[in-house]
Amino acid sequence: MRNKFPKQIMFLLILMIYFLTRLLRIGLMGEYFDYDEGTYLMMARLINHGYLPYRDIFAVHPPLYYYLLALWLRIFGDSYIIGRLLSVLLGLISITLAYLTGRELKDRKLGLAFALLLTLDPLMIRMNSLVLHETLIELFTLLSLYYFVRYFRRKNLKYAYLALFWAGLGSTAKFTIIPFLLALYIVIILSLDDRSWSHFEGMVRSILTSRQVFVVLAAYTVAAIAVISIITAYPERIVRLLVIVPGIHPVNLVGHKYTAAVFLLLWGILTVYILNLSYVHKLAETVRILLRNWKIEVKLGLAVLAAKALVEVPLGLLVSKSYISQTYLSQGGRYLPFLGFFSLMNKILKNLGGNSPEFLVYLVPLMVLLAWVILAVSRGHRLEVEKPLAGLLVMNIFTFLFLIPILPGERFIYPLFLVAYLTALHSLLSLPLPRRKVLAALTISLLVFSAIDYGMLTNYPEGKLKLAWGEHTNEMRHDLKGYLKEHSLLAGLCMSVNPMNAYYLNLRIDPHLLDTFGLAYLKKENPGFIIERIKEENTRYVILSTWMYAIMQKDKRLKAIYGALQNYTLINGTLEFAESYSTGEVLEFFTIDNAGRNVSISTHYGRLYLWLNGRKAVKLYLKRGNTTFNWKTVLTRRDGSDEYLMESWSKEGREVNASVEVEKTSIRIRPPENITAVLEFKGVAVKEDGEPLKVGEAVTSAYLYIGDIKLTLSADRIQMKNGKIAAEGHEIVLGYGDGG
Repeated sequence: MRNKFPKQIMFLLILMIYFLTRLLRIGLMGEYFDYDEGTYLMMARLINHGYLPYRDIFAVHPPLYYYLLALWLRIFGDSYIIGRLLSVLLGLISITLAYLTGRELKDRKLGLAFALLLTLDPLMIRMNSLVLHETLIELFTLLSLYYFVRYFRRKNLKYAYLALFWAGLGSTAKFTIIPFLLALYIVIILSLDDRSWSHFEGMVRSILTSRQVFVVLAAYTVAAIAVISIITAYPERIVRLLVIVPGIHPVNLVGHKYTAAVFLLLWGILTVYILNLSYVHKLAETVRILLRNWKIEVKLGLAVLAAKALVEVPLGLLVSKSYISQTYLSQGGRYLPFLGFFSLMNKILKNLGGNSPEFLVYLVPLMVLLAWVILAVSRGHRLEVEKPLAGLLVMNIFTFLFLIPILPGERFIYPLFLVAYLTALHSLLSLPLPRRKVLAALTISLLVFSAIDYGMLTNYPEGKLKLAWGEHTNEMRHDLKGYLKEHSLLAGLCMSVNPMNAYYLNLRIDPHLLDTFGLAYLKKENPGFIIERIKEENTRYVILSTWMYAIMQKDKRLKAIYGALQNYTLINGTLEFAESYSTGEVLEFFTIDNAGRNVSISTHYGRLYLWLNGRKAVKLYLKRGNTTFNWKTVLTRRDGSDEYLMESWSKEGREVNASVEVEKTSIRIRPPENITAVLEFKGVAVKEDGEPLKVGEAVTSAYLYIGDIKLTLSADRIQMKNGKIAAEGHEIVLGYGDGG
């Protein structure tokens, strides 16, 4: 009883840390990342209202998580916080499974260490607090790992079936577990025969040996020499683009997969040569053994298929004929094979070299374990490696980073991380070290994780890190919700590019346009598909926001599609509400009334934006003395009129209000006394006589030429200052052409 008591207390402390880190910021929303959350929450809501994924809604993932979330929301209530609590519960089960797996593999110490590591893992602190698939994938991976360990510990084949079944069931939630499933299956079928297992163990030893460092260095040296030689001899642009050293250079072109394949071949040849391996006979014998054991291998495969059929047949295949094309086929082109390892390596080098280390925060647990492993080996310690687990790790590295075309983002390859964590922890805890050294290592590790987790829970939500975060998302959505309720604008069909906005505001949407990103990026719909659908369904409202404007800058196709939607909305819609910050966060709500407007307004970057025929023309903000009011701006329409209240704040929290009236060919801005309107534009300002407006020269009217656009500007006083126009007066008028 004495031995168990401290470990029970330790596990309770781990649970306390888990709940603290997961619940502390559970109510925060962030426009830059909650598109997926909104998609899944709205999907679950639609399921509870009788709509079906794949039939009524374009859906790119298998159905298990959608229906689990729908059931959860039906039982406990339909809100984003309730949805996130499902992830908290699933993560709690995962922590328990981590403890049980470590205990089954070695002892309670390993179980506690594994559970503590996952509790402090910054990636899972985020994922366990969001409505995303990753927590469910974590759970199924750990459940499968638990039975994998049991299989090798107890030599009972039923545990192999269970390990494959649970991994197969996980694949009915998201495909990112499939590389783990494939690696698991390969290791299990190789273990069925002593000879094939012996050959496999030999391969694993050759890969995990410290001499592999010299192999990698040799491969990169040869590759660097080859690149220098080829480009020196053939310095054409296409050669420079395609002939690279993978990992050192970014791997972002289709042709790079061939360069990566050549490098992998070189790596393999050098491994065989430097380590003096004989493999032909062993490989041939392994193939013969696998062919001889085909019956049991088929049965093991059927355990996977049974799990998939249990979910995907009734909830996918029988629902829609397009299930396979929407899920399996649409995901096929998202990434290229052979590039995962090199993309991950280049990400590390780029962010460290670019002074953006916070982008690597989710790799910290792996780095900490690797650092201790390197230190132990360099000190002459011989690490005890659990052979089945080491084999599973090697196969996961191969399937995730080389074989299967999966984006090597940390949350997509997390099953690989889980196997690596358990393997490294087992090896480190098997070292015969003095208690003081163990305590020192634990203390240092805890200090590192404490600093990382503190920063992720405080600095990240406050927007102090370079990681994308919309720190004002909650406030903007709350403001819009209040406006819609006050003006009774909750009825009617709404199109929200980020589904989380529509979900939070309880707006009714067209199910077909739930996931416009999936339709555009994976289904490859034509550029005007959103507009066509809006017209067909007589959609009443459109919401544009931060996520859309950010993603437009990263993809040409999405820029074309969302740019067309923005243009259509500005011309055919009337702005009801808009709020923006100087950080780039923005939320806009339009009523589609087919107004055919030449002149439109909105707010971006804390400024008033003037749009002419959907084209950005002028940015405007207010100023009093040295105080600029462009940190935050809110535009609200007054009682269905063409007049707006413009509320602007400085960074110090000072506020100023102005009235803005939008007419057919002009806008009229009525600021308070002693307020200057500052106009920013890319063009030329001239006086009425056609002469350029000189710096410091004061006039009452001027023309602004912006490309082929001509604007008239009138005010009590107009001056050119620092490349900007300063306009003062009780009424400032900007007219389109000679209007106003």
